[in-house]
Amino acid sequence: MQALVRSMVRMFRSISRSGTGIMWMWMTLVPGILWAQGIRDDDIFTTKVSKTRMTTADRVRVEFILKRPESSFHPPEFTDFYVVMGPGVSQSYRWINGREEYSKTYTYILQPKRAGTLQIGPAVAEVEGKTYRTEPIVIEVTQPENEEEEPVIPLAGPEENENGEPSGGKDIFLRLELTERNPYVNQAVGAVYKLYIKKGVRASNLDLTGLPEFKGFWVEKISDKIQGPYDTDINGVPYSVYYISKVLLFPQQPGTLKIAPLKARIIKYTVRPRQFGPFITEEEIPERLTLTTGTVLVRVKPLPEEGRPETFDGAVGNFDISLELDRDSVQGGEPVELTLTLRGTGNLGLIDLPDIDLPPSVEKFEPEVKRNYRATLRGFKGEIRKIYTLIPRDPGKYVIPPVRFAFFDSSAEKYVEIHTREHMLTVGGRSMSTAGGDESNKVREGLHPLMQTARWRDREAPSLWRSRRFWVLMLLPFLIALAAWGYKEWQIRRMQNPAAVARRESRARLQALLDRAASQTDDKTAFYGTLENILRTYFRDRLGLAPVNTGRTHVVRQLRQMGVPEDLIRETESLWLAIETARYTPAAGDVPDADLSRVKNLIRRLDKTLDT
Repeated sequence: MQALVRSMVRMFRSISRSGTGIMWMWMTLVPGILWAQGIRDDDIFTTKVSKTRMTTADRVRVEFILKRPESSFHPPEFTDFYVVMGPGVSQSYRWINGREEYSKTYTYILQPKRAGTLQIGPAVAEVEGKTYRTEPIVIEVTQPENEEEEPVIPLAGPEENENGEPSGGKDIFLRLELTERNPYVNQAVGAVYKLYIKKGVRASNLDLTGLPEFKGFWVEKISDKIQGPYDTDINGVPYSVYYISKVLLFPQQPGTLKIAPLKARIIKYTVRPRQFGPFITEEEIPERLTLTTGTVLVRVKPLPEEGRPETFDGAVGNFDISLELDRDSVQGGEPVELTLTLRGTGNLGLIDLPDIDLPPSVEKFEPEVKRNYRATLRGFKGEIRKIYTLIPRDPGKYVIPPVRFAFFDSSAEKYVEIHTREHMLTVGGRSMSTAGGDESNKVREGLHPLMQTARWRDREAPSLWRSRRFWVLMLLPFLIALAAWGYKEWQIRRMQNPAAVARRESRARLQALLDRAASQTDDKTAFYGTLENILRTYFRDRLGLAPVNTGRTHVVRQLRQMGVPEDLIRETESLWLAIETARYTPAAGDVPDADLSRVKNLIRRLDKTLDT
């Protein structure tokens, strides 16, 4: 090879004086001769994929690699896949041991359209007058586990940006679209971030800087998977649109709220002609763009005062309520299960079910609360259940009155009050207070006859009735019965005290949230969301506030009106603000365990202050 190169160099020197045309011919012939050395036909055009097993939510990177310059390239049809990005084109020249190596790669990012055994067909390229085809690639695609597909719903039009135009130019721009631009307080607002790319424009390497802080909103993330592309048309121009992120927002205060811009970076490729000797080829020039949605304004309306029912507690949406007994006839002392269910769509995650009023002779235990709902662009959709265990003590017929619940229907712009139907519980048998007679009869019937064989004992031994053991055994049943009766009376008074019951329920809810936060220290976003929920739940129950009034500003104002020391108020406000900051900017160097301890210590100090 080295001898061949030296002879070609000598030949080039001898004929270089003959003109530039011969020199250009020589420069094009030498690479062709060198590339012909050591490259098999099987290696000239190949395919490389990042994975062969995936789910419908995953993406696969496909590279078509050429080892020689091509005169034409035709990608597969990609019938079973969406083309998320591509083609991205890169090429390189390298000199290794006096030999030039060439490589050109066409890169695509694909997402499967369905589950099953899918195929990426062969690509076709023409190299030096010969046609090459790559081998087809088989991809096994499955459905994601425990994931339900959510249909895409039409959203609002263009958003208000600071400059009034889509950022990034007309070829590529980012946009935030909302399901409602003028909502009521606590009304669900679906927010979707979309990326628009004009048909025929190539782009890759989308890099998001993270979702902005949603000040004044209660935030629930729906999905951060990129979905698409979907075809759309803007003023007669075709675009491919990608869903970047979906978020559910609940405005917590009236007025004009601002959603800060989301920023992203992307590489756009511009095709330009390039002359290589006597040949003219096309090359793609990458251009890094910075995209932004601009500031989006949401004008929040207060809930109307006119027509507001007394039972309204901040629920906004569309709901239905029901009350069911597992049986309507029992014996005294037998448990019966009572289930209160609220179904619908709205701010289910921010409301609680009302309590049930029962007669004093029906013992009611702490209810089990089950929440089964998911976040959609229209709000939380699902149900909340409160399951009570009841034990009636005395026979008779008991009326379980209807449970009333009020909500604000934002679509009809009016309050709606609904209620369950009335139930009748029939209790048979005898009163639990006289049930001991039956037990005595059973014991009496089970007595054994007197023994027929005598047992001898010492005459000098003390009699049994004079011993201490005799009197202890005699008094012990009465002491046990007296203690049981006292405990029962204490339980009855305890269950009939509404304030004590509410305090226990509040403590149980608070402890459940503290335990949940302790298990979420590895997920900072969920952890600080739970911490904020702890503060809202504590002040709602402790100060008797409606859920709509559990924001930081309203709570601080309420504490000042109650005369809480100013240093404790400042500590409350500072900790709450730190939790909000850490929740939406989780990379701020926060320490979850220390913040959880600060919340517990703050609650203890507030309890001590508010109880005095």
